[in-house]
Formats: sequence, C-alpha cells, structure tokens
Amino acid sequence: MRKLYLLLTLLSALSLSACIINGYVKNENGQGASDVTMTLSGPKSETVTTDATGKFQFDDKHNWLPVGTYTVTPAKDGYRFFPSRRTVTITTRDYNGTDTAWPVNNVDFEAKAEIDGTDPIILGVAGPHSGDLVSYGIPSIRAAELVAEKFNTSGGLLSRKVEVLPKDDECDPDLAATVANEFVADKVNLVLGHNCSDAAGAALPFYTENNIISMSPSASAPELTQSGDNPTFFRTIVHGGRNAELAVSFAVKQLKSDKVAILYETSAYGQGFAEYAKEYLTGYPGVEVLFYEAFGYRDRDFSAPIVKIKQLGVDCVIFAGHHTEASLVIRQMRDLGVKTDVVCSDRVMDDVFIELAGQDAEGVYAIGPKHLTSNPMYVDATEEYNSTYGSEPGSYFYEAYAGALVLCNAVKMANSTGSDDILQVLRSKTFETPLGSISFDDKGDVIGTGSTVYRVKGGMFVEYDY
Repeated sequence: MRKLYLLLTLLSALSLSACIINGYVKNENGQGASDVTMTLSGPKSETVTTDATGKFQFDDKHNWLPVGTYTVTPAKDGYRFFPSRRTVTITTRDYNGTDTAWPVNNVDFEAKAEIDGTDPIILGVAGPHSGDLVSYGIPSIRAAELVAEKFNTSGGLLSRKVEVLPKDDECDPDLAATVANEFVADKVNLVLGHNCSDAAGAALPFYTENNIISMSPSASAPELTQSGDNPTFFRTIVHGGRNAELAVSFAVKQLKSDKVAILYETSAYGQGFAEYAKEYLTGYPGVEVLFYEAFGYRDRDFSAPIVKIKQLGVDCVIFAGHHTEASLVIRQMRDLGVKTDVVCSDRVMDDVFIELAGQDAEGVYAIGPKHLTSNPMYVDATEEYNSTYGSEPGSYFYEAYAGALVLCNAVKMANSTGSDDILQVLRSKTFETPLGSISFDDKGDVIGTGSTVYRVKGGMFVEYDY
C-alpha cells in the first residue's frame, strides 16, 4: 500500500502541473508588478491577480485547463503593458494513452505606468547655485533631477510628472526668504533644501505657515529641529551637536589635546557647532578651552586670532565654518609657523577646500557624513551621476539624493500630495536610501546615519581609521 500511495501522488502532481499557463508582469527595472488583473479567455475563462513578485497562474482553480488557444490580457489603472496581450496554445501529447495538456510557462509582460495630463508634482530645490558655496548646491539639483527621472521613466509619481524647480539662495538669508515666498506662489509640493542653516532658518517660517514640507541635505544647525518651531522640516544629515561631540571626542581621546581653541563663524551653523563643542569639552577634566572667538562670514584676514592661538600654546584648533574660510585659516596658520592640529566641522569636507588650501591641507581633519559605499543604492546613485554628468558627485549629493527619494516615496506611500498625509508617513516609516535604512525622530532629525572623521591625505579626504 505504501508504494501504491507514492505512485498515485506522483501521477497527481504531474497532472496538476501540466495544465497551467503562468508568467510574470514586471516593470522596466525588472521588479514585479503586483495587483495586475490578468484575464484568460479561450476554451476556459479565468481572472487572477499578480502577487507581490508579479507572478500569475491560470489553472482553472486547480482543475485541468483543456487544450486549445488562449488569450492572456493584463490590466491595471494607470499602466500600459507590453505586449498588450499574448496568445498561447496548450498542446497535447499521448501519456499512458491519455491526452495530457502540457504547461505553458513564461507568458511574461512589461508594465509601464502612464503619466496623465494633470499638473506635475513640483519639487523645489533651494540652495547656493552660484557664489562661493556653489559646490554645496549643484549636487542637490542633480540629485533631484536623477530621482525625478527615475520616477518619470516609470510612469511618474501618482501618475503625475515630477518637475524639479531650482532656485538660487546663495546661502543668503534674505535671498532664502525670497525663494521661499516664490515657492509658495509657485505652489510647490515639496522642497529639497535649503543647504545652509541661516538660509534654512530664514525660509522655514514661510514653509511652516503654508504647511510645505522641506528636507535639507546639509543644514545642520541644531535649533532648526531642536527648537520644535519647524514641524514640516526634516533633514538627512545629523544635527551639528552630534558632529561637535565627535570632533571633541576625537581631539581629546585620539589627538590627546588638553589645550583647545575654538574658532567659529558667526552663523547659526558655526555658532551652534561651537557652543556644543565648548559644552562637551567641559566633560573632560584637565582639558582647557584657552581660546573661543568668532569671525565673520567672508572674513579674509585671520592673522590676529592665529597669533593669539600661537601665543597661548594651543595644541588643537576646532574650526566651525565653511571651506573657503577654513582654507584661509589653514594657509595663514602655516605661514605663521603654527603647526597645531586642526579638526574642522563638516562644512569643510569638500574638495574645494583642498583646492584652495593646496599643500597646507595635508593632515587636516574634518568631520563628515558616514557613507555606506558598499550599499547597492549608493553604488547605483554614483553610477547614475557618473553616466549622466560625467564627473564624481560633490558635497552632500548622497544626502540630497536620499532626501529627494524619501520625499517622493513618502508621497507614493501616502498616495497623496497632501502635506498632512505625507507628514504622517515621514514620521512613521523607514526608507531605503543610499545612506542606508533611515527614518526620522519626532523633531525631524534623521535616524540611521551618522558621521565619522576624515583626514586629508595625498590631496584627498580619506576616512581616518582609529
């Protein structure tokens, strides 16, 4: 009896597997298209729906599909299919004296979402698209363009085209306020930016008042989120307090510094970083802050503070500012014979700093975003940039790409362009990005990414192994 049972089971399995039509529906990226209605017409009629992998199967509810010619037709609102239908034939063979229908596999389709004629979803991109800090701004525009293209070639976002609208604020607060007003008038749906903290601070009241969601790749002044005044603001870079903590820890624990100078820019970004650094240094017994002084944005002569630092016998300078001023400080320090270690804030980690500082940049430390270079999405984003623009990505490109991708995917998850719906998604979901899997806390700060220490070596920033 046992052998007979096994034989009957085998024959049954053969019969059930030999009367089906199956295949996959996939999008242009090779991903399965779910919830596509598949209709079979012919000797038997049947309707099924593709699963999460895009697979479908017709088997007449596990009965034998009879021989004959069938037509398979896919359908889903907002999509076109290639081909629009397929004709397949089930043939017969003699198997132990019985006509047996054999399976027809790989009846596959490609799904392309259609962009309808309704108004586009406008993604405003605000940042320094000209001026001294242009190296921060252009990568954000390009990141937004790449993400928009990704959605648009796959049928858009909610079947609407994603339109990128860049506006230049030059990292100037007055211009940023003007840009924000223009975005409100333009009825943008989302904003990627602003890049600089003072500019973001000037623009955010307009976005808050008009319930417009913005996400910055680089504005790290702590109060932008920690104040709680900007409920529609998010960022994909850690706030400056965390970077200041890392700078202090590295200076004291790794460089063994106990006589520290803090030189900072009089901006929300520079001042916030400096205040946190000074506070964290108080937690290290025996470590003294011998110098704590601000400089103006676009100051060019730093000889006076450098002479003071030299006279005080400082063994480490923590610099909080941008790359242009940092390059001047470094060159003037070396010209005046000051060989002290310098640990810079994240805004210095830019190739422009190395170009401006030249050989004097060698050995300078800087805090910068920790990148997961082995992450497939990071690799893909890099390749997209290289092939499209013919160069390597610039500063904060990956943070901007992540921000644009998160904003668009939040719209998709919410199935809405309503800010309240999108906010609910942003505050509750995790997003896959080139930075890894990220989410946001209740204040809008990113969770899941961080910073590390870099050092200029051989004319380039290299992650410091310690």
